[in-house]
Amino acid sequence: MSSNMLGIAPEDICGPMIDLLQKFKGPNREIWLKEFKSFLRKEKNWSTVVKVDRTQPFLPKVIMDNIGSCGPKEALLLHPEYENFGPTEFNMSEISFLISTPKPEEEKKGNKLYTLNFGGERCYVALGGLYEYLTNHPLFIKNNSLGLRDAEAMIKCFEYIPSKLKSLERLPLWKGVARRVSDGGLYLPYLILRGDEGNIYWRSLSLGEPAQELGHLIPCYPKTKEEVL
Repeated sequence: MSSNMLGIAPEDICGPMIDLLQKFKGPNREIWLKEFKSFLRKEKNWSTVVKVDRTQPFLPKVIMDNIGSCGPKEALLLHPEYENFGPTEFNMSEISFLISTPKPEEEKKGNKLYTLNFGGERCYVALGGLYEYLTNHPLFIKNNSLGLRDAEAMIKCFEYIPSKLKSLERLPLWKGVARRVSDGGLYLPYLILRGDEGNIYWRSLSLGEPAQELGHLIPCYPKTKEEVL
């Protein structure tokens, strides 16, 4: 069949078709098939709205399977009840961020201090102290910050996560900070956005441990800046 009859060159079709067939054989084959059928019906495709089930209590005990240090993996969430606060659905493409940035003069000295604008108040805190500072504003953590339950819901629809969000590679989950049973250390979970599947990793917030690069990002549910602050 000539390109004139198709209205498009056959070689322009082969690449996308091969890619589509490979996706039909991949780990997210059911999502791709569902969306392809929806596409053929000319329906709206690839919704970035994630639904979160907050009807069940979130158990305080967690096992940190992927942890940035060796040793026992059992930990207790500081605020498991926070996991049931927040929207039951939100648009992943509209996640907002409260960002703290390194204090220049302290960064030159090698100190991990960050500045945080919170409700018009500017403060400088170490990465491990950032969570402690945020807990003085419990309504913020409880109502705005993403947590483990949100991450679990996002993992189930990982294929739908916008590429702009995936470009961050890691998404800190400040609502899910836990204390390791063996040594009392605080650990911050974050959602890994690399590859074809999402995973939850943990990193120590102790000053003696290497601070994770994106620890100063505070992902929030989609809201206006005025509502978040």
